[in-house]
Amino acid sequence: MISDEKKRPTFGVKLKGRHYQYKQSVYGVAYDQRQQTFLTVETKWNNLLLPGGGIERGETPEQALHRELLEETGFTIQIDASIGRAEQYVVTPDGETILNDAFFFKMTLHERIQTAVEENHRLVWCSIHEVDDLFHAHQAWAVREAIIR
Repeated sequence: MISDEKKRPTFGVKLKGRHYQYKQSVYGVAYDQRQQTFLTVETKWNNLLLPGGGIERGETPEQALHRELLEETGFTIQIDASIGRAEQYVVTPDGETILNDAFFFKMTLHERIQTAVEENHRLVWCSIHEVDDLFHAHQAWAVREAIIR
């Protein structure tokens, strides 16, 4: 079978001799109306991330994004368009090695219907000029891609 899917961009460094746990995730890119700021979540370690997270067994990426945004922000969302997929090699603070295969979507925040479940996440609107402040390079890639699509 021949796949017409383009090769996914890959970020990070794959360390030789290490086994990487494969993890699928999904993240959303939301801009203000003038596309001057984008939504991030700041963790208790002061890392800026796009809102989103792991895809659970049986979920589609779209279902996972709706669930993750509700948990992290309390907001319902509308998924506007697919941005694409990218991979990132990650070494966690405790030395775990992960290959994160991430789906990215443009989205619009709707209404806050609950308090965020994840207490260690704070919503932060970042200037488009701060895109390189994102903790993961594949997320910065997605923010840039979303603007040109």
